[in-house]
Amino acid sequence: MTDYLLSRGTVASLTDIYVHTEDNWGTAQADKYISQLYVCFEKIAAQQIPWRVIPAEFKINGYFTRCEKHFVYFKELADGSVGIVAIIHQRRHQIARFREAFSITE
Repeated sequence: MTDYLLSRGTVASLTDIYVHTEDNWGTAQADKYISQLYVCFEKIAAQQIPWRVIPAEFKINGYFTRCEKHFVYFKELADGSVGIVAIIHQRRHQIARFREAFSITE
C-alpha cells in the first residue's frame, strides 16, 4: 500500500469536521466519521477508489474523489506517496475552497 500525507490545511479541516460533528451529533458519531475519512485516505493511496482528474483549467496535476459528505482533493508526490491537499464539504463553494487549498490566484 502506498503511503499518504496530510497537508496542514487538511489537518485543520479534519479538526473542524470533528468539532462540528461532535457538537451536532456527539462524540461517537464524530469518531466514526473521522475514521471513515481515514479509511477513504487509505483507499485513495491504494488506488482502491476512482481518482477523478482535476479539470485542466486549474492547471494542477491532481485528483479528487467523494468521501461521505466531503470531496477529497489529492496529488501524487515525487516519492510515490499521495498528498491529501484538501477536504471540502459538498455544500461549500467548491471552486473558491479549491483555489484556496491549492493557492491558485486568477
